[in-house]
Amino acid sequence: MKTTRFAPAVAGLFLLAAATASAQAPEKKKISMTPFKTLRPTYTLAERTLDAKRLVEELGDEFDKYFTQSRRYVVLSRRDDAAVQAEEERLASANTRPEELEKFGQKLGCDVLVTGEIKDFYVAAPRTIAATGSSVIDRAAFTFAYRMVELATGEILDTDNVVIELSRSDIRYARGDAATIFRMLLSSAVLEMVKVIDPAKIIKKMKNGQYVINQGGSLLYEGTVLDAYGIEEEIVDPDTGESLGGADELIGVVQVVRVDKKISYAKLVSGEIGDDAIENGVVVRGHVETEAEKAASAAAKREAEEKRATTGIKLPFD
Repeated sequence: MKTTRFAPAVAGLFLLAAATASAQAPEKKKISMTPFKTLRPTYTLAERTLDAKRLVEELGDEFDKYFTQSRRYVVLSRRDDAAVQAEEERLASANTRPEELEKFGQKLGCDVLVTGEIKDFYVAAPRTIAATGSSVIDRAAFTFAYRMVELATGEILDTDNVVIELSRSDIRYARGDAATIFRMLLSSAVLEMVKVIDPAKIIKKMKNGQYVINQGGSLLYEGTVLDAYGIEEEIVDPDTGESLGGADELIGVVQVVRVDKKISYAKLVSGEIGDDAIENGVVVRGHVETEAEKAASAAAKREAEEKRATTGIKLPFD
């Protein structure tokens, strides 16, 4: 084992530099997500009924995992505090005004508060293909709305109505496993919610042509298809001088091929993602199927069903 020793003067300089760097490091903002409101008491998860409360809890856990791993924010999660949890449930179940939620966030001591509402969550029950006896899931979707507020200023950082529908390639890669599809929907939802304040990014292109994404663990899955957006120059409001962020442009589609604890690796499916684009910034979000892809997928499905009906042959995507 190699041991390194510092002379006292050198050690003193080292400690002084470390202390200075620590003092200069900006304090991380604290973020918290209140339980989302739900429109229904239960939702459909394949052949099971999913309790709305459990769906809300699982979404909150996925949100916490993202920010814990990204290390850019401090996550305030008080689910073990019975009093806080009771207040959160009251706020989530009642017709609560945004101002009341924001006061609650200030009471928790957080800087950014995320609130929202789950409108629908649906994973179709597996259907059995008569010719082969295999089961397939045809559809998985998650619809919700969210609002992200900077409590100190009252500024709305982001607000959106989101419809996530997994592509057929995502569902096929999950091999019809409802639990995997469930987690994929949740992780896609979190990627959408953080797209403004802390988006997942492509940070490097490897010599083998694969791309490194700065998220891993349980947040991304092998086989997940993502859209890659290049960040263009900053846009400034000509009247107020306020920065409106950088315009983004879809420049490629990638598919995750390997997931490590803190990073993931993806291959290029279409488009072009060069080193210059990565240097300027490339963010990734859940893939949105184009009309051409939807038409091709529907045509392939019809053709496959016709072949199965006449030959009984099991095709690769069954």
